[in-house]
Amino acid sequence: MIRNMSLNLSVEEQSPAGIYIFATIALSFIGFFGFSLNLLVIITVVKNANVLWTPNNVVLVNMVIGDFLVAALGNPFTMTSAIVGEWFWSDEVCLWYAWFMTTMGFASIGNLTVMAMERFLLVTCPMKTLSIRNRREKKVTKMVYLMILAFLIAWSPYTVLALATQYFYVQTSHILVVLPALLAKSSICYNPIIYASMTAQFPTWKKIFSINGNNAKSKQQHGSELQTK
Repeated sequence: MIRNMSLNLSVEEQSPAGIYIFATIALSFIGFFGFSLNLLVIITVVKNANVLWTPNNVVLVNMVIGDFLVAALGNPFTMTSAIVGEWFWSDEVCLWYAWFMTTMGFASIGNLTVMAMERFLLVTCPMKTLSIRNRREKKVTKMVYLMILAFLIAWSPYTVLALATQYFYVQTSHILVVLPALLAKSSICYNPIIYASMTAQFPTWKKIFSINGNNAKSKQQHGSELQTK
């Protein structure tokens, strides 16, 4: 895929080996964190469905599942191709990969659009029953804003490059071809981080990250008791 993109951009010479090594390392990190973080969010929501399974979270979880599928089913194809230095799979797999990634991309755009519209209606046409939850709704609105911003930051460079490739005769270096694609693929890692960090009702993760803190406090208390004795 990297080689094909390079040819489309009128860079006909073979890409340096360092580009493929860099892409392999980057895709490995993206695949690992994208798979792990999204899976943790899914498990957390399932374990705490009575608290987290709200109408707004249904759309968020839908987007997280999409990112998880990209990490599990899409990322291995590009990472394998980066390792061997060319598209490793058949033309049929290439077509399937293009369809799958496009579908997941449109799904993310659709989920973000639904959340943005829901937030817009909530702000412009607030319900009296939601006034007591105004602080919480503001936090959810901020979370949706950050998700949309992260999506735009991740995909804008690749979008500009794709449009330039389609309608203009573009000549650029290999690294400038690869970086926007890797930045776009890294978008699967952002949403679970934003969601978990800004959702107050995430007891599973809080228990995990509070273990060390509780142990440290208990040790300090035990030490002070020994000193007093």
